[in-house]
Amino acid sequence: MWDELTSADVERVKRGVATRRAEMLARHAHELKALETERSEIDTIEKAIALFTQKFKLGKGAEVLVLDAERAPAQAS
Repeated sequence: MWDELTSADVERVKRGVATRRAEMLARHAHELKALETERSEIDTIEKAIALFTQKFKLGKGAEVLVLDAERAPAQAS
């Protein structure tokens, strides 16, 4: 079966590898873009939280105050 290996066979394999490489790089670029989008969303949320805590002067010692019983979530028994 493998009595002869021609330069055409080698070129065909090279083209196949090049095609697979290009497909892999495209998938990689797509995944990186998705991760960058997620990172940007997280950064935006982080900035909003920081602004909120500055605006309302919340520090590390801040605590949650229940305003009234109707607004408090039901406690699990």
